Amino acid sequence: MSTEQGSEVRTDPGAGFPEQESWVATVTDTDIEEAIKETVANLRARHGGSAVPGAAGEPEGDEGWSPFVDVLDLAASPAKPAAVLGGLAWSGRLSILSGPPKAGKSTVLAQAIGCRLGGEAFCEETIRPSGPVAIVTEEPLELLAQRLHVYGVSASHRGAVFVASPAHGVDRLLEALARSAPEVVIVDSFTPWAVAAGAESMSDPAGMRRVMDALRAVADNGPAVLVVHHARRSDGELADSRDLAASVDMVITFDAVDGECHRCLPRSSTMRRLSYLGRWPQDGVLVEFDRRSRRYVCQQKGDTV
Repeated sequence: MSTEQGSEVRTDPGAGFPEQESWVATVTDTDIEEAIKETVANLRARHGGSAVPGAAGEPEGDEGWSPFVDVLDLAASPAKPAAVLGGLAWSGRLSILSGPPKAGKSTVLAQAIGCRLGGEAFCEETIRPSGPVAIVTEEPLELLAQRLHVYGVSASHRGAVFVASPAHGVDRLLEALARSAPEVVIVDSFTPWAVAAGAESMSDPAGMRRVMDALRAVADNGPAVLVVHHARRSDGELADSRDLAASVDMVITFDAVDGECHRCLPRSSTMRRLSYLGRWPQDGVLVEFDRRSRRYVCQQKGDTV
């Protein structure tokens, strides 16, 4: 087939096509322009907008672009996103896991990752992975690798878990995350990430907003993002909660509790309670740490926990 420059494109009769006029196609620039306009008009009409460019005060030439979407289209989506790390992370959502220091947050994360890869239930949820887990942590990477190995992450899972230090710089880490497209991103813990992102103070609203906006952008691209942060020693509540809690979809608290489910010191009990406060309903979970198997065992799940 040969082409001629200009407003017309014709088939070449000598290129193997029957030499009949019915096979000769002529497409002009006007034809193409009209087809594009018709397609755009149909799309606009399908989403409730005007099929006429420039209608309702819209400027000519932008093909009817608008930042607004029909709220009913949004309401049709599932109210609860898909879990990708049992009881801890959800697809396309930003969550924060809070608990007192040395309460076992890193341990429960390692077990959840091991259960995810091994097809085991964690918090009574079994996950079928469709992408890797990326962990950004200040913890020595060798220690993290050893902990993950305890919970079943082995040579057969090569490529399923990636780790990096926040010391590499947030901008470079964000670029790497965009390229590797993980299903879950875990930041453990929040303070080193915020410092690497340039936050001068944890009490600076503008700086914290920039940090959280970067994490939100990661979640908006599809992965679940889970941030680990310490609770205050005084009352066990999330530190810097005014800026952080308002920026996430789900706040998860990981408390040490006694036999009556009252909050207590981590070393005084093997019982832990996962509680949830967020944009969708999520049942609380009561787990107990089995020292022999070094695993948390689910004891109870429900909104009364």
